[in-house]
Amino acid sequence: IGISTPVTKWNCQITKASEIPEVISKAFFIAKSGRPGPVWLDLALEVQWQDVKINKDKINFIKQQKPKFSSNNFKQSIKLNINEALTFFYNVIQYTELRLSEI
Repeated sequence: IGISTPVTKWNCQITKASEIPEVISKAFFIAKSGRPGPVWLDLALEVQWQDVKINKDKINFIKQQKPKFSSNNFKQSIKLNINEALTFFYNVIQYTELRLSEI
């Protein structure tokens, strides 16, 4: 499990067959939420030999929530990014002029 941590969004070791439906549901939710990415499920050897009784009523597939979008938030975000870019370029110009004056 530890070796997969840097390259996965989430990992889990399943030690009981009864955990499988819940863990798979959570794994799909995490893999598809936000930026999609890999998850790792490690089935212990004992679990691989156990019988699983799945009750479809108990499987809780978590629905993915869509981010709330509003035009005001978008406009404000663009303004902040433009202001940050302008500040950055202003600082670059100031630094360049300072370095040129030293020559």
